[in-house]
Amino acid sequence: MKQILLLIALISFTVTGVFAQNVKVSGTVTESETGSPLPNVTVNLNSVQVLTDGRGVFEFNNQKPGKSIIYFSAEGYESF
Repeated sequence: MKQILLLIALISFTVTGVFAQNVKVSGTVTESETGSPLPNVTVNLNSVQVLTDGRGVFEFNNQKPGKSIIYFSAEGYESF
């Protein structure tokens, strides 16, 4: 089964506004073997769920600063 590439350095994971009340968390999910962006991947953060767009991009706005776990899942891929 294929695996979604989830290494923070490779998904272009960004957190902005670290010293602000709320932060934006965004990134791009790519296929581990080809590096191609993956659309329609379900991304979960703090009980909020979004889908990646056609370019594999996801975004969460107004998140509280602090440690969180992000979950990724897509049909035909092994979840992490």
